[in-house]
Amino acid sequence: MIHRLVGSRLAPALHPFYFGSILVLGLLTSALCAQAQLLVNGGFDQPTVGLSPPNFPTSISGSGSGGSASANGWSLYNNSSATTSSELLSTTDPLATGYMIHINSTGGFDGIYQNFPEQISTTASVDVYVLQGTVRLYLFHSGTINLGQVDSTTTGAWQTLTLPLTSGGPNEFVLYTVGSGEFYADRAMVPVPEPSTVGLLVLGSLSMLLRRQRNT
Repeated sequence: MIHRLVGSRLAPALHPFYFGSILVLGLLTSALCAQAQLLVNGGFDQPTVGLSPPNFPTSISGSGSGGSASANGWSLYNNSSATTSSELLSTTDPLATGYMIHINSTGGFDGIYQNFPEQISTTASVDVYVLQGTVRLYLFHSGTINLGQVDSTTTGAWQTLTLPLTSGGPNEFVLYTVGSGEFYADRAMVPVPEPSTVGLLVLGSLSMLLRRQRNT
């Protein structure tokens, strides 16, 4: 007798719940792999709605103040009693197209940030052109726990700041001046999990579902 792989005692038919679970996991895998990164508008190419062209300027003043940056999805924040401004300019980054963001702050530890879905661990990078001072890239957890940081090392030239794999639940990308400073930024990136990592997670979930099916 030849047993069917599905519908026999060797492999009982899957309950519709499990088919639905498998479908959801598959769609989730496709969605994660299709996304380039976790940041919204990482290239700073979409202006914040309602701002005035051609440069879409914004500014904030005072310690603890915040507001929208010139680029959609990004916010300004001041840790010091400073004035921090942003605008969009045509990029000069040789690796980018469209706009770059221009940040100018009279204080220290002020600049731009964006929240993203919390990760077990991730990397982060951004291209910066420092006109004055030092620029620092951070990954934070919930705005209070500094998980990692890296500083710019040059002025008058583009460089890529990169944070290596950082754990602890990173969910916030922060780009601040250290003291008063002025800089351009482009190509901000927090990558999604590698497709292979997502695939392993999905395979593990499917294995658990099938094990549960066999035990029922």
